[in-house]
Amino acid sequence: MTAATLAADPVVSAQRRLLGLHFLVGLGGIAVGLVSGALVALDRSGIALDPARFYQGLTLHGVSLVYVTALGFGGSFLSLSVMSALRCPLASRRLVQGSLAAAGVGAALLVAAVVLDRAAVSVTFSPPLDAGAVFYLGALLMVASVWAASANLIMTVRAWRRDHPRERLPLLAFASLVVLLAWDLATIGIGVELVVFLLPWSLGLTGTVDPLLDRILFWFTAPTHPSFFVLPAAVSWLVLLPHQLAAPRVRSTAVRAVLVAMMVLGVPGGLAAQAADPGVDENLKLLHVAFGLAGLVPLVATGWLVVSSLEERARRAGCVGAVGWLRMLPWRDPSAAAQLLAMTGFAVGSGLALVADSGTLGLLVRGTAYESGLLHLTMGAGLTLTVMGVAYWLVPHLTGHGLWGRRAALVQPWLWLVGSMVLTAGTTGAGLGGQPAGIPLSATAYADEAWQVWGAISAAGGALMGVAGVLFLAVMVGTLRTRTPATVEVPTGPEERSPAWLDRPGAWLVVAVAAAVVAYFPVFVTHNYELDVARFVGL
Repeated sequence: MTAATLAADPVVSAQRRLLGLHFLVGLGGIAVGLVSGALVALDRSGIALDPARFYQGLTLHGVSLVYVTALGFGGSFLSLSVMSALRCPLASRRLVQGSLAAAGVGAALLVAAVVLDRAAVSVTFSPPLDAGAVFYLGALLMVASVWAASANLIMTVRAWRRDHPRERLPLLAFASLVVLLAWDLATIGIGVELVVFLLPWSLGLTGTVDPLLDRILFWFTAPTHPSFFVLPAAVSWLVLLPHQLAAPRVRSTAVRAVLVAMMVLGVPGGLAAQAADPGVDENLKLLHVAFGLAGLVPLVATGWLVVSSLEERARRAGCVGAVGWLRMLPWRDPSAAAQLLAMTGFAVGSGLALVADSGTLGLLVRGTAYESGLLHLTMGAGLTLTVMGVAYWLVPHLTGHGLWGRRAALVQPWLWLVGSMVLTAGTTGAGLGGQPAGIPLSATAYADEAWQVWGAISAAGGALMGVAGVLFLAVMVGTLRTRTPATVEVPTGPEERSPAWLDRPGAWLVVAVAAAVVAYFPVFVTHNYELDVARFVGL
């Protein structure tokens, strides 16, 4: 199919509408995250809050952005990318519907459980705190939405290969499939935790729970390395952004190799987040630290590939000087500017993550406010700002409406990045000063005076991010309501033929499974399965 016939196909049109609604679920997570984040900012600004309201806001803020936005964006954006790359509808309409339903209901259950004050357990929902069955079911449905999307992509790619036996899988389709396969592997941990342990425990079907084992399973899914949830953003950076900017395309072989490395090294490394946890062999923790540091290699390669492409574009336009090429970047394009700034924030956040993942050095910052700053740059800037940048072309692509409020869309990414940097400066300073993560300063008797100063700085950054978030939502609402027509295509283009050994996502998934087995088999074999919640809390 050509792009025109693809857009006119009724099956494709119906699937695009469903995937557009799925994408809106992810944008809804941003809206909820902004409102709930205001409660945390109020506490940091010195306004006394009921600690229960603070923890409620903290949980809702993390859950909405990490689970709803990240998984909602990944499932919808990557599915749309495969449709565009292969120029065909997805194999199963029912899986598209099922993925949307799981994401929508899951997001609603997560938000309801927290708003009704049944699950103030933070984003990690670590036992022995009980978040309740509604919360756990919502989290499971969000994960299931990814599984459904992945199954659909696998079926679609297999059908396409049958019809094109001699062709390489297009780069955009390859990248999207690799990311969802990586998520499939990683979410085994949280899936087992929810289905086997937490849901039965919350329903009273089992009397105890093993907190340490559940933490191991959780960090299997969400390793401390920031690349896991940001993988869909990397697809946009590596594959789509160079075409948006009319820059020299990044070599297909290099992009495939980087994404494969991210998949293989994505799961090992979770124990780096448990450096202070008892009951886990120190040598195994060191092994995971090594895996986590190795995972930085494809991230550095990602930055090098994208930046070199952008610099070459500027040089061809006649730019000279060491940094003069930065002025030649298309800062007047809201989508491009947002993603360029997102990569900037993510690069700084990855540097902070390097400290947190560095074994003994990480012990100094783990469990402190330092981690909050790290997340606000990797997730808050790297992922969320990329979601916003993609939305600036994807929503017009899906609706046929021109982007409304272009000036606001140009200002918004800068406000968001500056706000996230200021917020991170405050939380990082407080963390290095010993402030624990996730505490209500206004109700903490032992709070250091310096923590209040750093808290005010982080609140100022949060306020800037709040203004930027409101601008983004206003642009999105205006774009959905405007009647100005526009035709926006998915930014793709020709690519060179890559080696056959890099065109086998399934084979590389086997390698990734092997790496996960090497990292986690000794952990599960040596775990003390006699530990239960009563012993954990010292009863």
